[in-house]
Amino acid sequence: MSHTPRQLTFRATGTTSTHSRYKPFVPGPNPELADFIARHATPYDPENDPYDVPAFDRDLVVDKAHPPKAIYDMHTYWSKKHWAAIREYIRHYLPEKYYPRGTGLVLDCFSGSGMTGVAAMMENRPCVLIDASPAAAFISHCYTHPVDPNELREAYDRMMTEPYPPELQRKLKTITGCEIRNLQQELEWLYETRCDRCRGPATTEYVVYSERFQCPNCAKIVALYDCPEFKEPKKGRYCPHCTERHHGEPHKDWLISTRSRKFGSVPVLVSYKCLGKCKPARYQRRPNRHDLAKIEQIEKAEIPHWYPDREMIAGWETRYKRRLDLQGVLKVADLYTRRNLWALAAVVAALPENKLGAALVNMAGSNVSRMRQFRTAGGGVAKGTYYIPPVNREDEPLDLIRKKLMNIVDVSRCLSPIAHLVLLSPA
Repeated sequence: MSHTPRQLTFRATGTTSTHSRYKPFVPGPNPELADFIARHATPYDPENDPYDVPAFDRDLVVDKAHPPKAIYDMHTYWSKKHWAAIREYIRHYLPEKYYPRGTGLVLDCFSGSGMTGVAAMMENRPCVLIDASPAAAFISHCYTHPVDPNELREAYDRMMTEPYPPELQRKLKTITGCEIRNLQQELEWLYETRCDRCRGPATTEYVVYSERFQCPNCAKIVALYDCPEFKEPKKGRYCPHCTERHHGEPHKDWLISTRSRKFGSVPVLVSYKCLGKCKPARYQRRPNRHDLAKIEQIEKAEIPHWYPDREMIAGWETRYKRRLDLQGVLKVADLYTRRNLWALAAVVAALPENKLGAALVNMAGSNVSRMRQFRTAGGGVAKGTYYIPPVNREDEPLDLIRKKLMNIVDVSRCLSPIAHLVLLSPA
């Protein structure tokens, strides 16, 4: 993705359509913009135009669970506004007595997540969306280009089970020592582990990693995850060794500062799913020899797929405020654990050639990055920042892909019958 802002324009007509082949996202200004506006815009004549609509002056309260909920949930985007709220503005400023359905051009010069486009589609209005952000334009494109649900499912099945080329199979055999013939088997190998209870096969669902710090009192290196949290004498986490020696009574001199020197991140918790008959199937434990051996094997191995190898942006947020370089983030790929980087590279390499891959990987890659915070009450990614929390979790991405797949299918069912023609053109 280019860091140089480029204006990205796409257009939507006011005509409805049935399922059509997915049109891939192509960044760049749209040369048909002027023609589209000429066809759909109505010149304003202050002398003869009867248009008379007062300002929108009422409060709007929209539940994020407003049906169909899948539309709002499909893509993550900071400061996203709900399409149902935007639709009220469109209804107010384009009343049917002045602009019958299918007319009345809607313009959003800062489209962001594309919710204005969705609202315009719901109201059967032509719409122009513009945004300088490639990410925003791509998300808007995916919303206004719903795919055929059946075609999407077929593409997903092919992606997971289509045999790898012989050369890649041989390469994987050399690296892993196992026969891996398709993407499904490769992802299973990456996250395989053993169940504590039945000693049978299991799959890793997520691993919690914790940064280590030095206790200012006893000088021992401790994982922040293992440090008990107290509100007094000062809210924070305290050295577990010092508090244990003093029967759990914290002292301000034992407070662990996350601003102090970091001594590297280590796995501290594994959540897995037993593939046998254990009940419950999901279980948590401290990393055992199987988990640690798998992580070490992946760390030492060559990733057999292409992935971006570009340096991290050298900006204020990354270099001075967050000091990501002190956390080992020198390149964009360093925002991911080695295992998740491998998994995402494998998914991208296996994407179907029919361009439905764009819809399959709109999974918000930050959610499988080191930026995903771990909390017992639920975590997430800090909005709008490059921030790697001292306790983060490495989620297995396949389950997220499946959930996003079903989400996209639900959205496609809702939007495809009212989908507008959306065009993007190269720069």
